[in-house]
Amino acid sequence: MPLQIVAMIRAELRAVFGRASGKAALALSLLIPIVVAVVMAWIQQKAVDARFNGMSVTQLADLTIRGSAGYALMVRNMVVLPLILLLATAAAVAGERRDGTLREVLVRPVPRWSVVLAKATALFSLSAACLALTLVVGLALGAGMFDASAPISRVSLGYLSCLGTDLGLICLAMLTASLVRSVGGVVVLMILLMMVDMAGRGILTLAGNFGVENAAAMVDYFPGAALDAWEGWKDGFEVRPFVGLGILVLSAFGLTCARFHRMDVP
Repeated sequence: MPLQIVAMIRAELRAVFGRASGKAALALSLLIPIVVAVVMAWIQQKAVDARFNGMSVTQLADLTIRGSAGYALMVRNMVVLPLILLLATAAAVAGERRDGTLREVLVRPVPRWSVVLAKATALFSLSAACLALTLVVGLALGAGMFDASAPISRVSLGYLSCLGTDLGLICLAMLTASLVRSVGGVVVLMILLMMVDMAGRGILTLAGNFGVENAAAMVDYFPGAALDAWEGWKDGFEVRPFVGLGILVLSAFGLTCARFHRMDVP
């Protein structure tokens, strides 16, 4: 890799990890498995007699090292961390475009695709650091507080697949961020895209219920299903969402590079 691109990646790493969104992502990645472990310990100690649908809560909950890491991953991916990762991506593109700092990068004698690559690499590194922190803390607390004999291979694959879904979110967010000049605009545009995606999947699911051939199978290739591919760690991974994820990453990254190539630098 050319030394100039390496220097650009280092600069982006400092910017991404130095912003409030990067620091918040790391702090929450540490806090989430701790909170999850505390709740699990409370269930184990205080809710022995509590029942749900005729079954003890302690029987329904996975009070093992696997559960500690798995529940932390689920809580992590509910809303907060994806939103913070979205904000970090928006700040790296739309925020810099609004502030004029992106212009200083684009006027340099380097290919503009390398700017996109540097930003994507830095944001992906933030995702990897957050996931590693949550996994290590979740496993450590699970081993110390709960049954440590449960296998963790599947939940580990869940964290690994989450790296891919985070990359998909980053690439899609970079594409939307290249179209607007505000962080808030990126969030609004992403929400609208997800609503369109949800509507499309709903229509195809309905069509499948009415007997339209292969309609339901197409749902798994949509961006919304691709970004949820990590959920396969619970019941088994499916191939189609990961194919859709690959398509999402490559197409969004390519379109972002094309957008940067055409971007005016006043």
